[in-house]
Amino acid sequence: KKPEKFINIDLILATLEAREQVQKKEFENFGVSEWLYFFNNLNDKAVTPQLSDIFTDNKHALNSNAEIKTKWLIFNLKQGNKMILKDVDYFLKNTGRRKFLVPIYKELIQFFGNNKEYREQYLRMSLNYHSITQNTLDKLFDVTIKTRQSLRQLNH
Repeated sequence: KKPEKFINIDLILATLEAREQVQKKEFENFGVSEWLYFFNNLNDKAVTPQLSDIFTDNKHALNSNAEIKTKWLIFNLKQGNKMILKDVDYFLKNTGRRKFLVPIYKELIQFFGNNKEYREQYLRMSLNYHSITQNTLDKLFDVTIKTRQSLRQLNH
């Protein structure tokens, strides 16, 4: 049985999809699981101008947890919001977990239509990432072993 809080979120999403107004108070008590469920089930039909107001009112909650923040950043990139790039850069510089970085970098590549735009920045920041994260992202950015070795030598 689906928990009631998720049934309520399904109703919110259906209301947005129908282009009807949602009460902002519906989001007041959202916790991590509610925000994650919301973003995981948010589709293009539910993206309305009212979402901007809702997100502005809940900015603290959207920034309070790395999982929510990742979903929030990806949502904005998918919407073509260039204003979010400063937040994306800050997050990429201050987060090292692969589960957060890989989806954001993948979305950035989609956002810019290539991997060149963020490749140099990735190379600079990658030295602070765990080696497993580096290995995964090196494939995404076509970083060779030789390039990785050169970077390590420059920083030692």
